[in-house]
Amino acid sequence: MDLLVIDGHSTDNTREILNEMKIPFLLGKGEGLTRDRQFGIDESQTKFTLFVDSDHIVGEDFFEVMLTAYQKSGVSFLQSRLRLYNPSSLLSKGEDFYYRCFHNEHWNKKMIGLAPSIFVTNNLKTGSKWQIFSEKSMVIDDTSWAKRANDSGATFMVGGPEVFQVHAEGLIHYLKKFAWYGRGDADFMLEFPDRRNSMLFHLLIRYPWIFGFKLIKERSLGGFVFVQIQGLTRFISSLARIIFLKFRREF
Repeated sequence: MDLLVIDGHSTDNTREILNEMKIPFLLGKGEGLTRDRQFGIDESQTKFTLFVDSDHIVGEDFFEVMLTAYQKSGVSFLQSRLRLYNPSSLLSKGEDFYYRCFHNEHWNKKMIGLAPSIFVTNNLKTGSKWQIFSEKSMVIDDTSWAKRANDSGATFMVGGPEVFQVHAEGLIHYLKKFAWYGRGDADFMLEFPDRRNSMLFHLLIRYPWIFGFKLIKERSLGGFVFVQIQGLTRFISSLARIIFLKFRREF
């Protein structure tokens, strides 16, 4: 097993820590997360690649367990189950409950996150049928890639071990994160106009109300608040980005 770290031009002491621990790393392209993930895949020389982000905590046997689960699954991509590490606020407890209630229970997916997930490396290298980076895409998250891969025959599943995520818990942090997602939602709708209605349904109906009512039924007030704030913030952020991009093109 090889460990390769892609440093996305961090401004803390990440590179110093990696050097002290004698962990190899490469400096990213400086063009965002999607481009750096593609760069990491292209540099990978192993048969399988497993993405793990810097905010993930994995167990000692995580890679072996994920590989076994992936080989048994028969799908193109397997994403692990997710939990939040030591949640203490209303929103963080709600986020953790959301993972347990939705992400971890619905195994077969049409969309999937790229981290933490495992796949055959060559299937995502530049020039392959499921490469991550697209010159036509402005999308800053996994949505555009997942649609292109799914349209090309990729199959997705959630399973394997749980991975804990370490997130800041304040309201401002969540609003910034959801606004970032919203910009990705806007770019997705602009890239795939035929999916605009389904994305709006996702933001305005599925997230706040379909998910929300189930979370209320499960007696998770935090989960209900989490999906309400996420849906509304993502919608406002996506609308603002679409207006901004349209204005910029016109002038």
